[in-house]
Amino acid sequence: MDAQLVFVEERPVTGRVLPIHTRMAIGREGCDVDLPDPEVSRHHATLEVNDGVAVLADAGSKNGTWVNDVRVVVPTELVAGDVVKFGNTVWHVRTSGAG
Repeated sequence: MDAQLVFVEERPVTGRVLPIHTRMAIGREGCDVDLPDPEVSRHHATLEVNDGVAVLADAGSKNGTWVNDVRVVVPTELVAGDVVKFGNTVWHVRTSGAG
């Protein structure tokens, strides 16, 4: 199996690992990925993976979605090493081990 991108949470819960897969809604509640952060909108962002390419799009969130300190205004491709911020929640994009 090829290595895959994963989110590794830095804050508020250090070390939580979340595999990035086909399509994920990210938000405060009722999403595929629930982030218990008052600065995260109910439906904050969407992540889609097609042909091994992960693309993150903001869903009109109040506080924005950020990749490497740049606000996401158009769908943005994620690569290993990126730092993604949703409200006060920070994730690092890393590569899982091949296996």
